Amino acid sequence: MTYRLFIGLSPPDPVRDALASRREGLPGARWREADSLHLTLHFLGEADRRMFEDVASALSDVRAPGFMLEWTEIGVFGSEGRPRAVWAGVRANDGLTLLHGRVGAAIRKAGVEPEKRKFTPHVTLAYLRGAHDADVAKYAGEQDLIDVPDWPVGEFHLYSSHLGGDHSVYRLEESYFLERP
Repeated sequence: MTYRLFIGLSPPDPVRDALASRREGLPGARWREADSLHLTLHFLGEADRRMFEDVASALSDVRAPGFMLEWTEIGVFGSEGRPRAVWAGVRANDGLTLLHGRVGAAIRKAGVEPEKRKFTPHVTLAYLRGAHDADVAKYAGEQDLIDVPDWPVGEFHLYSSHLGGDHSVYRLEESYFLERP
């Protein structure tokens, strides 16, 4: 059996609901379901059962305090003429940076090299197919995140991702609790 793995943070229901309320007004958007919203700390990709077990075990050794996340803006990944995704940005802070680093160290300890991409903390709201730059810019410019509650982070998770239909289905495999701040 193979797994497609990532480590992430799952927002509480009030945050999910507030983010999900923005799922309209952008032609070409394939909106993420509320229960699929997450912040990816590290994407691991394909893994066999042994790698899965090694990663799960190494993550159980991660120690870090809980922290709060605050929202910044609505942003877009992609290039001019080819926007790929719309996201809600999270302000980087010491707690998030520490957790990201310690999870990365645990992954390396398990024999897996983390992605080299720069860590941009965000929650993907929609993937874009055929969206126009002007529509995307208008949508992003009209959105603010003032009504999205701050996010208390007290745990992180190991997920598997299963491709199917129009979107991936995420399965929570393991949860790891942070220390009380």
